Amino acid sequence: MLESYKRGAALGLADVSNALYESAMSGTPVAQIFYLKNRAPNEWADVQSVNKVHINFSRMSDTQLLNELREDPGLAASISAFLPELLRDDSESTPR
Repeated sequence: MLESYKRGAALGLADVSNALYESAMSGTPVAQIFYLKNRAPNEWADVQSVNKVHINFSRMSDTQLLNELREDPGLAASISAFLPELLRDDSESTPR
């Protein structure tokens, strides 16, 4: 009985896979997106993974931390709404 179930599941998966492929090839945008995200996830993923970096923030002054964040323009742009200090030049301020 288990083998029959496995064969049926495999046939169902093949049918759905073929239907998805045909929809993607005929120009259905949702099917195209789904197909690309699953066939080439590194290029089409909604979320790109970021290498983990370990930084001991407790040993950095506020000025040092802001300067580190400013060095990455993409990161600074992403979080500047939450940290408006990123947009200011703190070169004249004193570290806390």
